[in-house]
Amino acid sequence: MSTSLIEQQPQSTALSTTTAAAQSRAIAEVQAAVLSAKKFPRDEGQAIAKILKTCERVAFADAAEYSYPRGNQTVSGPSIKVAQELQRAFGNMQSGVMELQRFDDYSLCSAWAVDLESNTRSEIAFTVDHYIDTRNGKKRVTDARDISGLILNFGNRIKRNCILSLIPEDIVDLVMERCRETLTKAAGEKKLEDRVAAMVRAFADMDVTEDMIAKKVGHSVKSINEKELSILRKAYNAIKQEAGTVEQFFPMTPKDPKSDKTPKQDVVEPAGDVVQE
Repeated sequence: MSTSLIEQQPQSTALSTTTAAAQSRAIAEVQAAVLSAKKFPRDEGQAIAKILKTCERVAFADAAEYSYPRGNQTVSGPSIKVAQELQRAFGNMQSGVMELQRFDDYSLCSAWAVDLESNTRSEIAFTVDHYIDTRNGKKRVTDARDISGLILNFGNRIKRNCILSLIPEDIVDLVMERCRETLTKAAGEKKLEDRVAAMVRAFADMDVTEDMIAKKVGHSVKSINEKELSILRKAYNAIKQEAGTVEQFFPMTPKDPKSDKTPKQDVVEPAGDVVQE
């Protein structure tokens, strides 16, 4: 694994030179990896068996699917954890997130994934505003490491799409189905009320109260059924993996208790370097 982070430069020329050097280095690394992939090709059957075995772990299956609100609809899909595990199981694949250029209010970035055996590449360019949403409106981010964290967090979601675009859709569907089977089997070993209680406790760490959950499902948490618990689990994963925010899933009202803590914003992992895997 290599690490590439383009720090903000005082002059655009210096930034362009650094960017060009990073890109040249990345190209050289990919070329070397392509030669290795040709020499040691993957066994796709073995790769599928490996990822399906991983799907039998409850902790992995529980974080495999997320959902988030988009307009009047709810969109769901495989999480970044699934994409990364597919990449690991298949081998001979690389992916990354790179900041190309940083300005005062935004950064130009790119997320990519490449299948080294077929030399198939998926790349998406995007911009990241140096702002986060808070209950008091937008707040500008000025710390360099925090900006890099925003890029990594947003870029991970874009990278997920790049990785999944290189994996046959039927294999992705098979993985998701196996994860659901694992959760169904695990659910049969625990009472529904215990699993609901565990979910309520998990949401509490995100400052989501029992009253907020009750408002979302339209009745007391004691009456939550399997389907509603599944929906809540996907919402929890979306918030935890930062595909959505607490405010999106649980809109605040004047009667809702408010924590003194600043709510988690659009961050998937702790602020850090922009990483290529």
